[in-house]
Amino acid sequence: MWFGAPLAAYPCRRNVLTGLSFWGLLLANGLLHAAGGVAAGAYNTGLWSSVFLFVPLSLWVIYACTIRGPYSGKVVGAAFGAGAVTHVLLFVGYGFYKNGVIGNAGLLVYAAVIGFAPIILAVLVSRFFKPESLRPVPVQQATA
Repeated sequence: MWFGAPLAAYPCRRNVLTGLSFWGLLLANGLLHAAGGVAAGAYNTGLWSSVFLFVPLSLWVIYACTIRGPYSGKVVGAAFGAGAVTHVLLFVGYGFYKNGVIGNAGLLVYAAVIGFAPIILAVLVSRFFKPESLRPVPVQQATA
């Protein structure tokens, strides 16, 4: 994830869906850690980062991009969906590992590939949108 997330920012200059795709992963991760902590009534390793970083910042990105920003809810929703699907795929890999389908090396390779899954899924989904709806909108400078 540490390589895929910064890499997603590069194609964002042409396709905002790819740039926003990792925010869906962060939101899904944050919601699951927060819900898991509440359900168990106990601390888990991702609880604080979820409550104070992942969920609030993801909601701010949705607000800034769709409500106050120039992008349609469909584009932002598709980007967040790509990240959320990646989180599901991450669980599948861990399930394979726990059930002995893949070993340590297999899990390592799987995790490396999953680190780029939000970008791959976003590129695939972006084919269903008009190119002009995916282009970044230039920021207007305030004049004095």
